[in-house]
Amino acid sequence: MKIGVCVLPVDATTRTFEELEDAGFDAAWTYDHLEWGGWRGRPWFGALPLLAAVAARTSRIRIGTLVSSISLRHPLELAQQALTIDHVSGGRFDLGIGAGSVGFDAQVHGHEPWSPGERAARFAEYVELVDALLTNERTTYTGTYYAAIDAPMHAGCVQRPRVPLTVAADKPRTMAVAARFGDRWVANSIYGEVAEKCARLDAACAAAGRDPASIERVLLIDEPADQLRSIDDELARAEALGFGETVFRYPHEGDRGVLAALGSSR
Repeated sequence: MKIGVCVLPVDATTRTFEELEDAGFDAAWTYDHLEWGGWRGRPWFGALPLLAAVAARTSRIRIGTLVSSISLRHPLELAQQALTIDHVSGGRFDLGIGAGSVGFDAQVHGHEPWSPGERAARFAEYVELVDALLTNERTTYTGTYYAAIDAPMHAGCVQRPRVPLTVAADKPRTMAVAARFGDRWVANSIYGEVAEKCARLDAACAAAGRDPASIERVLLIDEPADQLRSIDDELARAEALGFGETVFRYPHEGDRGVLAALGSSR
């Protein structure tokens, strides 16, 4: 079982990420939002510029977004930034990507909120285009919601065939996207139904003609790690459900000693 830690981007330094690498953790992730419900009115920095700095200051630990929302950027912008961090990190970057929700990030641009159906349709196009951009030197794509005309990515990714995609999905339509494009799939524990979501992914893979074992499963324990009753119980539950990585949230305002307990569980 790999153990990752999700660090809130509330500090514009790389210190925490470097400490996690030194402590032996497998991965360090961060949320990709403009603002976050549990941290409103306080400093919050851009995930991708921060991870580029982390990539330059670390050498072993894998880093990534958990996850980038389709509400914030055009697919071309996200793909170019992902490719850049892949190079800076020497091939240690994972691009987490999700459909987003109806919260602040979905409204900040001033357009009418997307319906659930439109959001799912946009997500399918978005991930398909990101996949194409990161795989090919030039991409032309015309969809209902997104397009790219002769878009260049000549540098190519360090990781082949491209930066791995960690796809967040809960419902059948987004699960189909994970089954088609995901190298990894992430489930968030706070929304419950984790076992049921695993079964939905299996069904989506079957429909796509894909072996479910070919998608690594990541479980995000989306509550402060110092508030968990038992780290060992969380790890055992994740392993029993077939997850290959469990990600705990960094205890920014709590007991950092819990990180030692996490590290000892590796």
